[in-house]
Amino acid sequence: MTSSTLLPLDDTGLPIPVLPLRIGAGYGLTASNASQRLGPFQAGTRVVTVRAIGAGVFVEPGDGTVVVALPAMPFSLGPHYVASGETVDIALGGSAGGPAAADHLAVIAASGTPAVYVSERG
Repeated sequence: MTSSTLLPLDDTGLPIPVLPLRIGAGYGLTASNASQRLGPFQAGTRVVTVRAIGAGVFVEPGDGTVVVALPAMPFSLGPHYVASGETVDIALGGSAGGPAAADHLAVIAASGTPAVYVSERG
């Protein structure tokens, strides 16, 4: 008997490859009203999966100096929001076969002190 994996499909019905989780490359933190930075991520990490529990968070990928601040509302350009209970994949940029454009992720709580979990994929 053979086994297959069901992958999500794009708009044309073709399977979207899913990058595997990297062994030993998970992070967890309690976000606060101060920017915190995760990383550096392992070489070859192309995507990070982010999950917030308890409240939403704002995140921003970047280098070892990246920080994120709460945006003034309403905003049209600013950091990326991850709602409580949501799981979001964030591409770190870069060209195929080259290094990722970002190797850190800055996190700040939208309110409260949510738990944030980040997994590297590559």
